[in-house]
Amino acid sequence: MGITVDVYDHDTDSTHQMLLQKLSKRGSYILSGGWLMDFVIRRVLKKKDEIGMYWDRSD
Repeated sequence: MGITVDVYDHDTDSTHQMLLQKLSKRGSYILSGGWLMDFVIRRVLKKKDEIGMYWDRSD
């Protein structure tokens, strides 16, 4: 179970709906529901590639 969030890709000016899920009681989270197709495969991301993320608490 989780919450649906909009993830904006600044490089491609596109927005994707993802599911933000808490993995453990220690505060680990994952994005699912399209992350693999919408970001990893489409952007040809590889192991050790770095991405930047920003969380806008006011939006």
